[in-house]
Amino acid sequence: MEEAAVGSVLADRLVLQREIARGGMGVVFEARHQRLRTQVAVKLLTHETLGDIHVRERLFREAQALAMVGERGVVRVLDCAEDSRHGPYVVMEMLRGRPLDGILAARRTIGLADSVRVIDQVAQTLSEVHAHGVVHRDVKPSNLFIVREGRSDTVKLLDFGIALLPKSTPERVKITRSGAICGTPEYMSPEQLFARDVVDARSDVFSLAAVAYECLSGRIPFGSDLRDRAVMHSQGQGAPMLNVVNPAIPLTVARVIDKALSVDPNARFESAQLFAEALKGVAAVPEGSLQLLAPLATQAFAEHPKLRNTDVGVADPTELVIDLVQRRRSPRAPFLTPVRVLAGSSNEAFDGRSQDISERGMQVLLHSPLAVGARVTLKFALPMTGTLIATSAVVRWCRNGRGASHAVGFEFDEAVESGADVIRRYVAWFGESEQA
Repeated sequence: MEEAAVGSVLADRLVLQREIARGGMGVVFEARHQRLRTQVAVKLLTHETLGDIHVRERLFREAQALAMVGERGVVRVLDCAEDSRHGPYVVMEMLRGRPLDGILAARRTIGLADSVRVIDQVAQTLSEVHAHGVVHRDVKPSNLFIVREGRSDTVKLLDFGIALLPKSTPERVKITRSGAICGTPEYMSPEQLFARDVVDARSDVFSLAAVAYECLSGRIPFGSDLRDRAVMHSQGQGAPMLNVVNPAIPLTVARVIDKALSVDPNARFESAQLFAEALKGVAAVPEGSLQLLAPLATQAFAEHPKLRNTDVGVADPTELVIDLVQRRRSPRAPFLTPVRVLAGSSNEAFDGRSQDISERGMQVLLHSPLAVGARVTLKFALPMTGTLIATSAVVRWCRNGRGASHAVGFEFDEAVESGADVIRRYVAWFGESEQA
């Protein structure tokens, strides 16, 4: 078997058009369903994992968990099969939007009202997930996808690859060893960290509270060092109170999140719904809908990070702000795809993933920050067609973050002759779909 690539055809009807995302075990493509004439997302295994029976089983179990839940707040599974040439695959609905980690990378925080609305939506989804006996075990910003539905935004819970299914569910291959750590260190509960056998809905409550903490403070509640966390939790030590990290947060809100982050599962809220209700009860958030993506075509500069000397590397920030305001007047839409940035005379390569795109530029998440004003070459696949292009661009802003969370705004330095019309049509299509 061989790893699938752009142009590969699965089951004589799914044509892979563009890579969307790639991880350690799997890769997701946008594909065209030839018979239905619709766009779908297809998840397959990488070359390194095609022969791993445990990873193969995990992919099928993810599809099984999603199909079992069937909740509006999770991505919809359309098919699950195995291709003779490219191995197992899962077909899902194609989502248009941005993951929460990308939004936080650019803004650091999203405010109390939007944070409460995100937590409330995810809690409703988790309530349905838990009602089916499923524990997600990996709730984190990169697995929370914000999509536009009508005039408001909806949060979708993604990646059930390490979900704990009901004991009654047949398991052809045991995918997790007893004593194995499952989850992401920054967001996993103490019982996951210590690989205890009792991991239940309260573990997801802890992870959801860690997400709320980051949304409101721009910081994760605990470090990513497993050894340090183990020492803290073994001594019963929790996270710093949220109102100490961010004095603008009311003490009542901080106490609710602190309870959800309790080291002892018995001290937490018993369900995600109880956590969300308690948070709404003390947050005093006015009625309204989630608006993290809106208005996409005319989002103001004020909603983007305020530029500071620590964020940029130019002598005259005023000129930069003017340039950024002008650039953001160009209609844009969420667009996720791998991007390679070639910088400097040696064409040093930086790999990242885009967050949105317009005729004049795009926002990209990178592992390394870039100097504002630097001229680079961007290589990426166009929306709708998947055509690979390279274009020169200039760094207009850079928001330094932690880990792989450096948000960088690029302005195309020259007309994207081969792709301008495609980008224009994509942005227009997305704007039209908003009003549907």
